[in-house]
Amino acid sequence: MNIVNKLTLRNLRLNRKRTLVTIIGVIISAAMITAVSTFAISFMDLMQRSVIATDGDWHLLVRDLPQEELGKMEEKLEPKDQLLLSKDVGWAALTHSPDPQHKPYLMVRSYNAQGFENYKIELIEGRMPQNDNEIVITEDLKRASPLFGVGNTLSADLARRVIQSSQTDENGDPIEYDDPGIYEPYYQNSDPGGQRERLEPIGVHKDYTIVGVVKEPDWIYSNSAAYLAFTDLNPDSLAAGETLNAAVRFSKIDSSIYDRGMAIGKAVDLDAEFHNALLGYYGVFGNDGIQDSLYTVAGIVIVIIMVGSISLIYNAFAISVSERSRQLGMLASVGATKKQKRGSVFFEGAVIGAISIPLGILSGLAGMAVTFFCINPMLQNLFSGSQKLLVRVSWASILAAVLFSVITIFISTWIPARRASKITPVEAIRQTYDIDVRGKDVKTSKVTRKIFGFEAELGLKNLKRNRRRYKATIFSLIISVVLFLTVATFTGILQKVYSFTQDGPNYDMQVSCYYGDKSDVSVFLDQLSKQEKIASYSQSDLQDYVTYLDEKQAAPYVKNTMEAEDDGSYAYDVHMISLDDASLAAYAKDCGVPLEELTDPNHPAAIVVGTIQYTDQEQGKKVEERILVANPGETLGLSFDVADYSQMTGEESVEPQMQQIGEITIAGLTNQLPIGAYNTGRTTYLQVIVSESVFDAVRDMVPEPVRPDRVTIAFMNSSDPMGLQEDVEELSEKTSTAANITNLFERRQQGENLQLIISVFAYGFVVLIVAICVANIFNTISTSISLRRREFAMLQSVGMTPKGFNRMIRFESIFYGLKALLYGLPISGAAILAMNAALTSGFRLDLIIPWSSVLIVVVGVFLVVGMTMLYSGRKVKKENIIDSLKMENI
Repeated sequence: MNIVNKLTLRNLRLNRKRTLVTIIGVIISAAMITAVSTFAISFMDLMQRSVIATDGDWHLLVRDLPQEELGKMEEKLEPKDQLLLSKDVGWAALTHSPDPQHKPYLMVRSYNAQGFENYKIELIEGRMPQNDNEIVITEDLKRASPLFGVGNTLSADLARRVIQSSQTDENGDPIEYDDPGIYEPYYQNSDPGGQRERLEPIGVHKDYTIVGVVKEPDWIYSNSAAYLAFTDLNPDSLAAGETLNAAVRFSKIDSSIYDRGMAIGKAVDLDAEFHNALLGYYGVFGNDGIQDSLYTVAGIVIVIIMVGSISLIYNAFAISVSERSRQLGMLASVGATKKQKRGSVFFEGAVIGAISIPLGILSGLAGMAVTFFCINPMLQNLFSGSQKLLVRVSWASILAAVLFSVITIFISTWIPARRASKITPVEAIRQTYDIDVRGKDVKTSKVTRKIFGFEAELGLKNLKRNRRRYKATIFSLIISVVLFLTVATFTGILQKVYSFTQDGPNYDMQVSCYYGDKSDVSVFLDQLSKQEKIASYSQSDLQDYVTYLDEKQAAPYVKNTMEAEDDGSYAYDVHMISLDDASLAAYAKDCGVPLEELTDPNHPAAIVVGTIQYTDQEQGKKVEERILVANPGETLGLSFDVADYSQMTGEESVEPQMQQIGEITIAGLTNQLPIGAYNTGRTTYLQVIVSESVFDAVRDMVPEPVRPDRVTIAFMNSSDPMGLQEDVEELSEKTSTAANITNLFERRQQGENLQLIISVFAYGFVVLIVAICVANIFNTISTSISLRRREFAMLQSVGMTPKGFNRMIRFESIFYGLKALLYGLPISGAAILAMNAALTSGFRLDLIIPWSSVLIVVVGVFLVVGMTMLYSGRKVKKENIIDSLKMENI
């Protein structure tokens, strides 16, 4: 090690505080770059595993491939490519089904060995089938009955499943389709009036030996009509003309997959499907534009990190050169070359990098591990198969982090190194290199001295004199302000958009029942209302009608935006909701309507929700207006679309035809919504609330041939919605009732968890960037104050009091803060406007400005600068005046 490098190491040891701050800055920079790449790789890995759990691990799929064409496909594969074969063998009636009302079938699917592995068929008992006479069953079937134990025989008459659609063809016959797949529910009980599906035998009887039990795959839907069993697939045993599905997992995952896949499809003369969802998470896209967008986003993140890091590291080395200018000049006077002086700065950067980069990489990995540990519980219900974020590290990402960190340090040291090489002995001795100003450059207004005093004027002159350090500090403050407010706006918009999309149902769970006679579900509904976990309960019947309002009754905004009918009236949809007795009594009381007015079926009356909230497209705001101009006591005519319902029942019909069936009286108008009703935003959508007896009376007015099935929905709130869902599912099975359960609480929770995860990473990113900026500010200001000790000592020697010194420091702090806010807030404002325009265009939300975050920023800027100045100033005040006048460096 030469003498110049030894002096450089000695200088680093003597200036421990500045060296430590620089090392911390580089550590944070390397940690952030490592964290970004690690998160990207880990998130991609999570999504890969999630997609594989639901769809299987394959890249290309050819459906209905004739057995004789399989050889042509195999010729196109490379030795390490994996071939997955599968075939739906058939359906069978499951005689001893544990759930005959919902799962009356057994579906048998066959895989080759690679298919079992890549479609994630996980064995938990016994062994995998070795021929087509052996099967493995899923654990839910084994758990339900001892008849389905390992070693038992399961007999099946295989068949095709045929579903009869409610639609008809041109001859009026129901449209049918077969082999619907495992995802279709059982339709037999959904329409008690007719046969909706059947099994057609294919003439194959099998006596399967149960040789194992497998975990239920994540791709099986809970409402599937069949239990699933798997057998072995040997393509050589298939008869000529039989087809199977062939999928490929390529050993080399890159964009060439698309060319190879098309070649395979062409070879067998069939369409080739690509697993784009999975390939996208490997970074392979058929559309290069998507890949370019991802690289652009990643590039922007890296640039932001590097800008913040370079501003800190550059400042540190620039200050180091300023401090060592006399030392470098002395070295030049005894023969040190420009190259040696420049190398001194680069060596300093290398030493700091050698210490900081490994620590930064380890810190980034540790930080991601802790973050993943904290957010994994929130991910459990967002991804299939209870997937977790695992820390995935690639040598390429580590190398990238090292490379970017080295580039950051090199860029940061380049300008200071050039400056160091140009320092001459005379300039170093005179100490004039950093002070190159003219009188007018430091001129201040007389108002400054008059208002703030002589000390404030001195502070302002000093800031103007040391522009490099002053600009570096202001730049760091501005970056902190802009980044913090930008992320605060992003998360604020995210929350607002989410709340906007969730602005609707005011309940946790709904249970829907479709039936012809209410006695079919009365036992289920009665027991449902008595569940212990229910906090509030309301039961409603629903039916839609149409009413025609004349010009006087129609709302002004409707007349301005919609065309009238031929007779001058305006068509409104009427959504009729019946409430049970208890719920109606409470709702009528809240609305100020006598209950007895709502319970006479001979004189139907309703509470009408008379207001509507909708988004005004011109104003871009959510507004509330009257949906109709009417008063209690007036009537609404009710019409029903006879033609549409006639077509659905198979009778001939020509054109849609509205038929008036009766009238209903407006008992009261309100803007309150009962549980189960919510604001749809539809501007001609009347919600009318009636009693059960009135609902039945109006429904009976509809001609019987076209009268639709009833729809009863129970709305519930609960302190334990997930537990309540399990209880309701158990009750549905116990009473053999076909009920559709919708857990809105679970959906809201998933959305909130996703929002929280995004916020965690967004604010974590900002915290680290702000940490770099704060370190930069502290380093710059504290070093600047330390370098001015001689100046302060001179001022004290000519009479400046401690009070005057404090005033000067305070004014410098205020000026730093005001200048940073003067630039930072307008830039942030522009960014906020741009983000609002880009992210809320589809929602027409009011301008979102994070005022609380603005206040935090204003206070935070003055707090950071003030505390740094106060800390440094106190250290200087403790110095002896004589010693400070003698000192030339820290």
